[in-house]
Amino acid sequence: MELGELKVFVTVAAEHSFSRAAIKLCRTQPAVSQAIRRLEEDLGERLFDRSTKYATLTQAGDALLPEAIRLLRMADETAATIRQLSQRDRAVLRIGGDEPGAHVLLPALSIFLAKQPQVSIEFRRVADLDIVGEVGAGTIDIGVTTRERVPAPLSSVQVPVLSAGFCVLLPKRHPFASWRELPMTILHSDRLVMLAGVPLPAPASTSATDDSSPPTGLFVLMPGVDSLKQAVANGLGIGIVPRAVVSSLTASAELVVIPLSAARAASALTLVYRDNDGQPNAVEDFVEALRSTGEDRASRKAQSP
Repeated sequence: MELGELKVFVTVAAEHSFSRAAIKLCRTQPAVSQAIRRLEEDLGERLFDRSTKYATLTQAGDALLPEAIRLLRMADETAATIRQLSQRDRAVLRIGGDEPGAHVLLPALSIFLAKQPQVSIEFRRVADLDIVGEVGAGTIDIGVTTRERVPAPLSSVQVPVLSAGFCVLLPKRHPFASWRELPMTILHSDRLVMLAGVPLPAPASTSATDDSSPPTGLFVLMPGVDSLKQAVANGLGIGIVPRAVVSSLTASAELVVIPLSAARAASALTLVYRDNDGQPNAVEDFVEALRSTGEDRASRKAQSP
């Protein structure tokens, strides 16, 4: 008697039909009939009365049904327990943010994974306004946001932006496509296509109080670099991207990337996480890796002539 045969038996009993059970189990009707026949041979009893139109349980079938359901439930619970034990050895660090945030964290990720090779990384795209709430709710372990302050009891650490400045993404047919550098005034000449949640070039901000607010003119906010590229290629406007993500802009036959002069990005982002009362875990290890990258950059800067 096998668990697979018991599952077929319970399904036929629930459906009162060999054919409907076969459909539900994604098997052929002959395969279902053979499984029931093998089970009946093992038990030495007929389980279904085949003389009727519907698959009706015999007295032996009635006795077997609750026991079969119990055995199948025990098997499912045992498998779930084993999966949970296995997943403990394959911890997942869930990070939320946008594409620029992912680029900023790459050096720390390299250090972290060198020390914690058994941990998997899952980077989720989360809107800047939702980062604090997601970390607080526990749906992500770490969040990257443009906010400078986060509410208690959450903890935070500042993440220096590796590469300040912005670039403009233009179609090759654009009048400015041949320029080596573009002035800030181009931001007021056309609709802007930007990455959602990314701080604007400082001179382009007017009276807005939120650093991530779009300009007062026309704009299109896109969720990622690929969609931003497509929007620019389709003529929706000119793209504005931080230089930190320029390396992810693969070569395109239709677009060019030109530096934007006198434009500064935010000097730092904020890493948000939940304090684990000083207990060591993957989050604390990642924060330490992040701090070590900041110290390393500061050391290299002090040693440079």
